[in-house]
Amino acid sequence: MRTGVCTSDDYGFSLSYRAVLDQQELCEWLRQQPEKEVHIVYEMFRIYSTHAEQLIMQELFAPETIGMIKAIAWEKGWTLSGQWASQAKQAVDNKLLEKRGYNFTSKNTVGIKNSEEVRHAKDSGRHLLYYVDFSKSTS
Repeated sequence: MRTGVCTSDDYGFSLSYRAVLDQQELCEWLRQQPEKEVHIVYEMFRIYSTHAEQLIMQELFAPETIGMIKAIAWEKGWTLSGQWASQAKQAVDNKLLEKRGYNFTSKNTVGIKNSEEVRHAKDSGRHLLYYVDFSKSTS
């Protein structure tokens, strides 16, 4: 299972995406971040009734990964905020991503090899922009 991480400067003007191979790589990358004030925005996980049967007896990668992210953030004294997938998708569409210069493709983004990874990159960018544009101004 793969995931990805978007990073930004303090104001959301510079955004980069990093494809992450697995949970261990993600933990190592987080632990290597400089000791400075960091805020982590993550997509919260929930099981929908329409998908519940498919998840029976499956390893749940997303909640495990969120737990690891939270543990490292707490160790380092970083702040966290979770967002539902729908929050970011409703507020930040593909047109807004592209308008802001965040046009992730397999041709222009390191680590993206296929359309599924493009989707993950765009989703992480949506969450970051939602935080910068909406959440950060009200917190």
